[in-house]
Amino acid sequence: MENTYSEGVLVNKMIANKQLFESMVTHPILADKRFLLVLTKFDLLEEKIEEVHLRTCEWFEVFNPLISQNQTSRHNPPMAQRAFHYVGFQFKRLYDSPVGPFGVRSFRPKLFVSQVSLDSDTVDNALRYAREILKWHVEETSMFQ
Repeated sequence: MENTYSEGVLVNKMIANKQLFESMVTHPILADKRFLLVLTKFDLLEEKIEEVHLRTCEWFEVFNPLISQNQTSRHNPPMAQRAFHYVGFQFKRLYDSPVGPFGVRSFRPKLFVSQVSLDSDTVDNALRYAREILKWHVEETSMFQ
């Protein structure tokens, strides 16, 4: 996991992103908004995941994917794919965690997660996904009016 400096202190980039995400999703103005979390640089994750284990980041220290004895790819997706799903799960857990007075959260729209590599096809797919989410919202809104 990469590190960056924040106010002169070395900080893990994922922890910094977690803190930014948390400040956004807990802001009162955004309380009833849908979020699309786009996890970028999936291709770099594929390259680095074998060298630097995801557990080097304290937020992911319990990452320990099960590996099936069945050798088919359906049962054993690549480590990068398992790491992506775990990262997405951690952000969803953070998003769904109780906030506010007495730890009670009112209705919260769903968090959508997409992965993007540096190639343009995955960026296009993420943008298509965002358009679909917007369409779903318009359809839901019109059904309940």
